[in-house]
Amino acid sequence: MKKFLFIVFICFCFFGKVEGQHRYLDNNPIWVLTGSCYAGSCLWDNGNIYYYLKGDTVMGGYSYHKVFKKELHYVFCPVGTSYSYGSSDTINPCYYLRDTLKQIRCWVGNDQLLYDFDRHIGDTLLQDNLVVDTCGFILTSIDSIPVSNYFRKKFTYTSQTNPSTRYLYEGIGWDIGFLEQMFFCPNVSSLCGYDLTCYGVNDTAWFPNYNAISPCTVPNFTIGIKEIPKLINNIILSPNPTTALTTITFSTMQQNTTINITDVLGKLIYTTTATQTKQVNIQLNAAPGMYFVTILTNENRQVVKLIRQ
Repeated sequence: MKKFLFIVFICFCFFGKVEGQHRYLDNNPIWVLTGSCYAGSCLWDNGNIYYYLKGDTVMGGYSYHKVFKKELHYVFCPVGTSYSYGSSDTINPCYYLRDTLKQIRCWVGNDQLLYDFDRHIGDTLLQDNLVVDTCGFILTSIDSIPVSNYFRKKFTYTSQTNPSTRYLYEGIGWDIGFLEQMFFCPNVSSLCGYDLTCYGVNDTAWFPNYNAISPCTVPNFTIGIKEIPKLINNIILSPNPTTALTTITFSTMQQNTTINITDVLGKLIYTTTATQTKQVNIQLNAAPGMYFVTILTNENRQVVKLIRQ
């Protein structure tokens, strides 16, 4: 009997861990890329590109994260007139992202599949809506890499028309970048080359290795967008699990704090606002299962898991 309970406990822990792995966009993820582009008379434009999430919006009944980027560039010119510059803007077309079971999706006039991480040997790239593959890449092997407190899949794609390989990392994106490059055949349609040099969550680098680049953060230069601050709220949900009614208790008085609840597919099922209060009562009229409570202020975004029995 003890052996049976032990096995059940192990299975519960394992599946509980796997179930949460699709929340790829929680905990302040950041992607750091290096890029090198042909710059005409100035030879080469080398730079670092930083993608990060700041704020949320609702479209088509789903909650999306807003994507921003910062850039630091150094341009090499032939007569010693090299210069540097920085910029910040939203990303077109994928500047709204959401994650669902094993997917990252983006809003391009409607909801589009950007990344699908439910892949099998022999799959091609064309299962992703926004991918253009001119080299016939096929998934040839599946491995894993450690990220935070669990493992994510590493997919190896091999071209069928030239000797090149691409790597896709679950929840992270391609080894050649996150949003920069949708064309996967080298030296065909782009004068730029990109490499993903760092992926991190909550200021800790996890790719290519733990603390490989420290810190893996947005650079501290001012170009009109505030930096993502540390989370400052201590939040308690009680009871959790709940049969319907639960109370959110904050450590500080809230001012115009938005509370959104989404299901595991990212569907918004409840929203309210907390003003001049430290407690909010929520009547969750939804089917039993796991839900995500997102706390949004002007400066912070925090996610707490809620179980409905």
